[in-house]
Amino acid sequence: MPRRVVVVGSGPAGLWAARYACENGAEVTVLEARRKVGSKLLISGAGKCNYTNILSARDQAERFGRARRFILKAMNFLPPEKLVWRLGQLGVVPELVDDFYYFPASSCAADIMNAVMMPQIEYCTSAAVTGIKITGDRVCAVKTLNEEEIPADAVVLACGGLSYPQLGGDMSLVYRAAELAGHNIVPPVPGLVGLKIADYSLSELSGMVLEDAELIWYFGGKKMRTGGILLFTHNGISGPAVLDISAAVARALSAGKAVKVKIKFFKELDAGSWDRILLTGSVDNGKKSVASCLAERLTRRCAELLLMLAGIPSDRTMSRLTAPERRLLTGLLGGMEKTVCDTEGWRKAMVTSGGVELKEVNPETLESRLVKGLFFAGEQLDVDGPCGGYNIQWASASGALAGFCAATSE
Repeated sequence: MPRRVVVVGSGPAGLWAARYACENGAEVTVLEARRKVGSKLLISGAGKCNYTNILSARDQAERFGRARRFILKAMNFLPPEKLVWRLGQLGVVPELVDDFYYFPASSCAADIMNAVMMPQIEYCTSAAVTGIKITGDRVCAVKTLNEEEIPADAVVLACGGLSYPQLGGDMSLVYRAAELAGHNIVPPVPGLVGLKIADYSLSELSGMVLEDAELIWYFGGKKMRTGGILLFTHNGISGPAVLDISAAVARALSAGKAVKVKIKFFKELDAGSWDRILLTGSVDNGKKSVASCLAERLTRRCAELLLMLAGIPSDRTMSRLTAPERRLLTGLLGGMEKTVCDTEGWRKAMVTSGGVELKEVNPETLESRLVKGLFFAGEQLDVDGPCGGYNIQWASASGALAGFCAATSE
């Protein structure tokens, strides 16, 4: 008699868990709390779905920081090159963007979902899970919101996290189910999310992008640097230079710690560099306005805003720029310090940072160390990575390993 595997969640982790369990002889049921399968997968990457990148399994794992050792077994089970190959075998033609990121050539995330799904698997929507039934020390059934008990020899919790609550579903029920099974939950915070700035004075720059900014972060006694593309929003900052550190910032804020960030408009230009640029400009372009000179490196809109913040008249020429004015301006350009007051919240977060504690899960199988037959995958665990296909690669690989082990372990 085939093993009965119940997979909770139909994101990339759940879909791959179900497929690997089915391919290895299990009778599989997928329970999805939302009204349709794969809701979050379908909106990933604005619907285009960057599902992995060219780095090796080991190199990708290194980008996950504290979780790098834990995730390596799963990443090697379905490494990036094998994920690309498997999806290719299932009809998803890969497209390499910027010589690094893999997308479906169709630019359609639904193609990945449809490729991974199997007709032999039962997919049940609007089926929220509230608990795991345990007999002795092992799983025997899943409890749903309508008080139904679905028998199971193994259960894979692969429900994702708390981001995009507008899509429906109640992740608190799933975390509660894990807690009832004896697991500790690292309090979830939003990850890969924009940040809000207190007393924001840069709203006029909303939509402006800096290609090579540097951000210096101060929180909890730590000093960290990030760099790259920075996007100004109507109430704060976003873009890759912000997103990859946002979970750490969110966790610091949730702990009541003050978070400050110094914004450098160009990574290679500090206040001293800008001072030399302005001094040279006052000699070579004395009759030219300061705004026009700055606009050669920044946008005109940005230049005029910086002059306003420094209290410098917009028509000030380079030759008439005073030393105190120059110091004020170079201070802003070389490192404008701001206080971070909040994140953009769960509605804007791409991932969840937090979840089931890693020490309670066997990384070789992703099975619970506390309850036999209970497996975890994807964001259900306290694992989150940077932008660039890392998180969907992890979800896919962990789902595949959990599904395989759920179907084949006793």
